[in-house]
Formats: sequence, structure tokens, C-alpha cells
Amino acid sequence: MHLFFISFPLLEHYDLQIAQEEDITFDGTMNVTKTGRTTFTTKGRLGEQVDFVSIPNRAGGFSHFENIYSIRNLLPSEPFFEPGDSGSGVFLIQENGQNNKALGIAFAYDIDNVQTLVCSMKEIVNTFHLCVNTEQEPMEGE
Repeated sequence: MHLFFISFPLLEHYDLQIAQEEDITFDGTMNVTKTGRTTFTTKGRLGEQVDFVSIPNRAGGFSHFENIYSIRNLLPSEPFFEPGDSGSGVFLIQENGQNNKALGIAFAYDIDNVQTLVCSMKEIVNTFHLCVNTEQEPMEGE
């Protein structure tokens, strides 16, 4: 199990657990949540894992993403993601209602705004060679 410890000034440390393969099911029943700038807190349904996607970028080329997740809107009238929500953390909603396991970061949606693309948190950690701190360190001033 991998944990991140996030520090906020004047607040305690919080554990961020990364969703593992055994936490994820693609049977159409797994719900997720995110809080974005535009849509605020929304819920969606995990669709499938997509091997490869190319998205046009501002430089006139394409950005390529591997091993991403697709999230479906729960209701057509309530989009999971809209412009301005990029970078929102997407979390699994567990059977007990908790949403403490990070699935990834939302970054794009399809032209019909039916599905949202989410970079896997595991891929982000690996791609950027991030270290996961599994030991809680005291905050400054403690």
C-alpha cells in the first residue's frame, strides 16, 4: 500500500491512498467523485481502462497518454467534468461511502461530454519518479 502525506499549514497530516488494481472493478458499478473548479463536487461511474489516447494540443501536435481511465456521467444533464476542472483529483467511492483512494487526475473529456479521461495516479507517480513517503514526518514547529 502506498501513502502520501499532504501537509497544510496549521492542519494535521492526511493520508492519501492510491487505488490499486485489486480496488478497481470495470463491471459498470464502481462510482467515483471529484471536486473541480467549474462543476464543484460531482460523481461519475468508472467505465473502462483505455490503453492509448491522443489529444490535440495547443502546439498543433498531439499529446499521447497511456493507461488512462474513462469516467462516465451518471446523468446526461449532470456532467462529471467541464472546462476548468482539469487537474481535479478523482477518487473511488468505496462500498462504505468513503472516497479515500485516489484513482487519478481528470484532464479531458470527449466531444459529447459523455466520458472524462483520467490519468492513473500510479502512472503519474511512476512517470514523474515521485517518492511516496510511507513514514509520517513531523510538521515544522512540532
